[in-house]
Amino acid sequence: SISTVSKAFSGSREISEPVRERIFAAAKQLGCFDKYYKAPRTRPMIALLIPEPESIRYSKEMGFLERAFSARGADTVVAFTRFDPQKEAQLFRELVYGMKVDGVVLWGRGKEIQNPDGHPLVILEGINSVPKNADTVFIDHEAGQKALTETLKAQGYKHVGFLGESRTHGTEARLKDEMRRVGLPIHDKFFFASAHRFEAAGEDGMRTLIA
Repeated sequence: SISTVSKAFSGSREISEPVRERIFAAAKQLGCFDKYYKAPRTRPMIALLIPEPESIRYSKEMGFLERAFSARGADTVVAFTRFDPQKEAQLFRELVYGMKVDGVVLWGRGKEIQNPDGHPLVILEGINSVPKNADTVFIDHEAGQKALTETLKAQGYKHVGFLGESRTHGTEARLKDEMRRVGLPIHDKFFFASAHRFEAAGEDGMRTLIA
């Protein structure tokens, strides 16, 4: 029965070892053993898929979540995607079906992830291509930029700049659109995209503007 198979895979003591072995043998013959078997753990395991470890931003968020999960009785494993959608999908498959983690938290879009079995998946800052069977925590950056430019206009600012890097061109373009909408002048010399990344890009941009 379904309930007997479920109890066998969940390690229930209601199932005798001979019955469990027969069920496992049938599952292996049918090719679905790896999909359903979960090795016994003393604590749940949550996987964090992070784009990169170099930025203070991601490392701080990673540390915050690890402490929060630990306080709730769960352990954490971390893998890095490097903003690669194929890597996101590959790691999701390996973590869920290989390591048998109990849930996945992803910084990214997850547009290549297939999750037909509905494993717990939370996507942080997912934009518009969130896969099925996933929850998302979304920050509305466009609304933030709109409020920002309206506030700058109301306060009388006229010289507005932007410090960015290789992955912020879209943000810069949206900011300029909002500035045009509210009538703020755009001075190209105040818009700087550094060749560096992360905090080093901000330092590079500030030095350039101050000079």
